[in-house]
Amino acid sequence: NLTATSTVAEGGTVVYTASVSAPVTGSPVVVTLSNGQTITIPVGSSSGSVDFVAPNDALAGGGSLSV
Repeated sequence: NLTATSTVAEGGTVVYTASVSAPVTGSPVVVTLSNGQTITIPVGSSSGSVDFVAPNDALAGGGSLSV
């Protein structure tokens, strides 16, 4: 499961969290996001997260960001 901060202002921080149904065993689980960042779920845990700072481009015009 992958979740993210539901709303964020330009220049704010989005927190992406990856989770699995049971604690990880054996070796860590690494999830690669489309923006190149990775989330590592360590052995013994069932979730991990990473922060992403949303671009502050209010003057650059409208548009969307996909990660």
